[in-house]
Amino acid sequence: MTEGGLPDDPLDAWLDCYETKPKKRIRKDDAKAEIQRAWALWAGDKTTGQPMFLFFLWLTRHRPYFLTFRAKGDPWQTVHSWLIQYEDRPGSRA
Repeated sequence: MTEGGLPDDPLDAWLDCYETKPKKRIRKDDAKAEIQRAWALWAGDKTTGQPMFLFFLWLTRHRPYFLTFRAKGDPWQTVHSWLIQYEDRPGSRA
């Protein structure tokens, strides 16, 4: 914790001793950038049938803070569209 009581690490915002809900939400633009960065670094197999959904499941277990953004509808649909946008960019694949 810093002097003002704010967490040093943004993921600490997820921790709460009374609830499993986050103390604060991540901004949608920040979530998109972090999720696309995590997708680029993800070591999972991206050649099989459902790699984006498997990545989303990985996010729910290992980076739940990235999924606390405000969005209409299903977060999977939003994340899926962000991953498709990332893959469609020139030079995004190695």
